[in-house]
Formats: sequence, C-alpha cells, structure tokens
Amino acid sequence: MRQYIVLFMVIILVTGCIQQEIPTDDSEAEEYAVYSALIDERFDEILIVIKDYTAYDRIAGEDLSGRLQWVYETMPAAQQETFDDFLAKNGQSYPLKNLFNIGSKVTLVSEEKVRGIFQGEFDWLEFYVRYPFSQGIMTLSRVGFNAEMDQALVYIGNQSGGLSGAGYYVLLTKEEGAWTIQDNIIVWIS
Repeated sequence: MRQYIVLFMVIILVTGCIQQEIPTDDSEAEEYAVYSALIDERFDEILIVIKDYTAYDRIAGEDLSGRLQWVYETMPAAQQETFDDFLAKNGQSYPLKNLFNIGSKVTLVSEEKVRGIFQGEFDWLEFYVRYPFSQGIMTLSRVGFNAEMDQALVYIGNQSGGLSGAGYYVLLTKEEGAWTIQDNIIVWIS
C-alpha cells in the first residue's frame, strides 16, 4: 500500500511540473519570445505577476491609432507595417498563456482577482501577501510584427504600488535569433 501512495505522489508531482503550455503556431511562439526577452531584460524578481488578458495603455477619449501615430513619430527606426500589425492585433483583448521562457516563475491573474484584491484599505499589502517577491502587476499588449518578423512593437505596463508604476511602448529587433530592445517610449508614470 505504501508503495502505491509513493507512486501516486510521484505522478502528481510530475503532472504538476508539466504546466507550461505549447505554442499553437510560429507566430504565437515568436510573440512569447518577444515577451520573454522584454521581461528578462527589465525584471529579475522571483515571481512575475501578469494580467491574463492583453491590453494597452488606454486614455479616456483617445483611440489607439491616435496614440500609435505619436509613438510612431517618436520612434524613427520603427516600420509602418509593425505599427499596422500592432493596431490590427490590439482591437480587442486576448487571453495570455503561460508560454513565457524566463528565469522567474510566472503567475497569470484575472481582472476579477485583481479587483478583489484592490477593494480594501490595505490593497497593495494584501497583493504582496498573496504574491510575495513579485514585481507588482504587469499588463502586456499583443505584439505587432513587420513582415520579416524581425521587428516587434509591444506595450508593457507595470504597477507595483499606489504611486509606483509606468507604461512603455517598446520596439525590439531580432538579431542572430535573439530579441533585443531597440527603443522605448514611456507613455505614463505614477
């Protein structure tokens, strides 16, 4: 009986370790390669907490195309087709999967869970009790690519306290198989 319990525990442990999902196509794999490069470059916390649906910086009354025109004019190396793809992909939110290939553990959280945490007086304290050693709460957009898939544009926002956060549009290029940050523009800070 004891050996069956041990075998059962091993099966549960092995099954629990195989949680990372598999990309459904090359485009999705490339999108997560961009996310992973960006997160690895900017964050080194033990735990990375990411909202489970994509989003971009939204300013009341402003549409995405207006914001992107300003970002495009500020990033001289950016290609128009990269911005066009970003605009097309970010018309609505999409669910994120745990396909990140980074050195930190990743937890995806729903908007409902975030709202539940941030209702009380000690909201950030409660957040860090639930997610210790994390960078805060990250928001990612879909990634826009050029036709060659060697240039990418992504929005990343991160809030780590009531008055501690920032949002950026980041331009990355792929050289020798690796994504690196080429340019970024801060669009909000608190």
